[in-house]
Amino acid sequence: MVDSPQLHEAITMAGRSKKICILFTGGTLGMEPNLETGALAPVPGFLTKQMAQMGELHEHPQMPDYDIIEYDPLLDSADMAPSDWLKIAEDIEDNYF
Repeated sequence: MVDSPQLHEAITMAGRSKKICILFTGGTLGMEPNLETGALAPVPGFLTKQMAQMGELHEHPQMPDYDIIEYDPLLDSADMAPSDWLKIAEDIEDNYF
């Protein structure tokens, strides 16, 4: 593989020009452990806070920027209905860039 400053710059520029939209509907990734019981519970804002603290997402220019859209209320996928699926599809369409 060829390694050159131009290639590195192109990769860096490509990485930062990308943006990811995360639609967080609920579930394990955004659950916070309850220190008393050890059980996991969905907590609004927890996933956003955790991702903001992950240096690897912000320190490397190859990492894309991201936006998080958090649903209210947070739902487990087992509790979703077709109306929730439609909302997700509409949010994908509205945020497709």
